[in-house]
Amino acid sequence: MKRWILAGVLGLGLCAAFFGMLILSVCSAILSATESSDAASMDAPIPCTITGTRTGDDLKLTLKYDGMKITGITGTIGGDGSFSASTKTSGEGKTKMELPSSGADLDVQTFMCYTAVTAEGSAQYKLLNSSGAKDVGIYRKVNGRYAVALGSFYGSEMGTCYLIEFRQPDGSTKRIPAILGDQKADQHTDAKHQYHTVDKSVVEFITAAGTYKNISATQKQINKDFGVLTAIYRVGGTEVELNGTIDGKQVRVGGSVDGSPLTASGTIQNGKLQASGFIGEESAESENGIYTGGKFLWPVPQYSYISCDFGPRICPFHGREVHSGVDLAAPYGVSVLAAADGKVVLSGWNGSYGNCVILSHGSGLFTLYGHNSSLQVKVGDTVKRGDVIALVGSTGASTGNHSHFEVREGGNEHGNAVSPWKYLKKPN
Repeated sequence: MKRWILAGVLGLGLCAAFFGMLILSVCSAILSATESSDAASMDAPIPCTITGTRTGDDLKLTLKYDGMKITGITGTIGGDGSFSASTKTSGEGKTKMELPSSGADLDVQTFMCYTAVTAEGSAQYKLLNSSGAKDVGIYRKVNGRYAVALGSFYGSEMGTCYLIEFRQPDGSTKRIPAILGDQKADQHTDAKHQYHTVDKSVVEFITAAGTYKNISATQKQINKDFGVLTAIYRVGGTEVELNGTIDGKQVRVGGSVDGSPLTASGTIQNGKLQASGFIGEESAESENGIYTGGKFLWPVPQYSYISCDFGPRICPFHGREVHSGVDLAAPYGVSVLAAADGKVVLSGWNGSYGNCVILSHGSGLFTLYGHNSSLQVKVGDTVKRGDVIALVGSTGASTGNHSHFEVREGGNEHGNAVSPWKYLKKPN
């Protein structure tokens, strides 16, 4: 019996090596079939930024959130410093969304068969089996639009519509109408949730019944039909209503995006405005979250050994780099504490950071806690200084148990990391 099992395992291993590309496609299809839309919708707080310029009493603003960039938000400032601004993109207006700058293969378009979605109560199932859904060739279409699966960066509401562009081998541009019929789970995508970390694809076509029976032929047809991904536009109406106050250099903003409340705060200097905040039902509770200064709490009390400081280093995983935080060595399972009051904007797997928590403290200030063994908070939670948010571990790109603590100024991006010693004081 053991010999039979060993022979079977060896046989499967040889098949995997020989049919590597086919298995990669199968894995992609299986992962997509089991993924659910667990990303935050507009009912949970979504981080946003507002930038713009002031010319006299006129404001011209841009709003960024969830991969969207809404421009042309205009308004006026009153004598008391209050202002209102709005814009509305209606009908088939489109908003260009960001493509991955690196890591993804834009010439790789994968697929999953729509019959793999079997949860009858899910939004995916209802959409893909609605009266307007039908098979057209090898593709599943809904109301004439290609059904696709995308990362949560591009949206989490099933039925969201897109215009997707591809550059064909002859140099021409092919544009197709698409509709979100499934979502790549966050744990299987990159840190920004734009592309699948296994097959590196951004767009995954949802295909007709039976296409899973001939993976090679289906993939070949998709490769023939579509070239290199060049643009993704979200289409449809987006209504933004903003109001707020300017008091000296301080800015407070309220309002709504398609009916969901928005709150943000920031500064205006030399005619340039910059603010950050949240969109969603809970955003109204954020009180604009302005960081009031002061030293951060040490994230792992009683453990002060620094195994790697902020600054240049040679990383065992990435080679020569600038270490974006400080590594605080501590035993497995020790509590990781919030360094200051804030709101959880990320709690989950985050690439090299492993199990990660990111807190927003307002005014564009964020703290990151990486490599945790487990997470004790969820996106949208409001935490107080000293609350337990995670437990120490060694997940992601890590060689031992520690807490990676990082401070970001001006936005929640890796490139905004600054020395934590501006805010942190090592305990005696």
